[in-house]
Amino acid sequence: TSYWECVIEARRLLLCLLQFIHFELLKLVLSTILCLLSLIHQMHVMPFKNINSNYAETFSLFLLVVLSAVNSLETSLKEISIFSYEISRLLKMFRILETVMPIVLIAFILINQILSNFKHGTVNIPKKLSRET
Repeated sequence: TSYWECVIEARRLLLCLLQFIHFELLKLVLSTILCLLSLIHQMHVMPFKNINSNYAETFSLFLLVVLSAVNSLETSLKEISIFSYEISRLLKMFRILETVMPIVLIAFILINQILSNFKHGTVNIPKKLSRET
């Protein structure tokens, strides 16, 4: 719907405008809050007709919240000079998750699209070739 397209464009515009803030920590905290509000709004509205599309969008926004929160945490810990070995290991674990989560999201979207095409009959599976003798 055009309403939801406006919501998505507004979110993108706000994320772009946040890049003009010179204080890194403030920028990251505000982007985390914006992503969290977007996630809550998505979960409340569930705008897509296809439930799997809603799940994919929700997971994508959740991923943005996690990435923003981890970056905010890392930046804040560096700014206040509390950076221990345990915290470093924890952040490395989150970095691994940052790598894996988009792959899972892409796999989910691809599987969803394939299953949707099969359900609607838009995928043509070649019939077994018959031999003429």
